[in-house]
Amino acid sequence: MMTVASISKAAPGWSPSPFQAPLLRPAARPMLAQAVVATPSTPPGTVIVNPPTTPPPFVDSAFVSAIVAGLGTVAWYTMTRAFYSAERYKTAIFTGTLTGLLGIKTLFDIWDLRVR
Repeated sequence: MMTVASISKAAPGWSPSPFQAPLLRPAARPMLAQAVVATPSTPPGTVIVNPPTTPPPFVDSAFVSAIVAGLGTVAWYTMTRAFYSAERYKTAIFTGTLTGLLGIKTLFDIWDLRVR
């Protein structure tokens, strides 16, 4: 007569067959928008996903540039009005020119913001 004793767990490091993870999908059909690239280090059929491109930093964005240029336009316009009220016309013309240049830059930054 044979006695069978149940083993609660297998011995560590031993298994009846080597572990093979199941395929999530067939290797011959890549998912949408994924290019299949086979190199000497990757077997054929392996999907290598390119990392997504990072957006530009927030400080370099057109939104921040438009806000800063707009605030500069308001500041220079305020100085232009103050110099004009004080009858310092040459200085008012100079600051008015800078106001106009910053205003144009603000419009270009807003246009760049709408395009992207």
